[in-house]
Amino acid sequence: MAAVTEITSGPAGSQDHRIRLTRWDGASILGHVVTKTALNIDRDICEQVAEVLGTTGMTETIDAAFREILARAARERLLDRIRALTPDDRDAILRSWD
Repeated sequence: MAAVTEITSGPAGSQDHRIRLTRWDGASILGHVVTKTALNIDRDICEQVAEVLGTTGMTETIDAAFREILARAARERLLDRIRALTPDDRDAILRSWD
């Protein structure tokens, strides 16, 4: 059962305001800490990115853009691992699909 047992936050009115929700067993409900902060963001670029990502709202767009960057980095790491395979490793992988 998800009962909120802890809410912590920074000083009222601070730019760094954190909220953490936890269950009775100590597990995080959100899985992460949400930080509210002030940023200067080019609205035109944000709107263009939102259109590309299919998001609405600045927060959703920024979160989606961050996830895209992380996914791209993961793909690059995977490609590096594939490129590092020896011919024998590649053959073994291909044979495993038979």
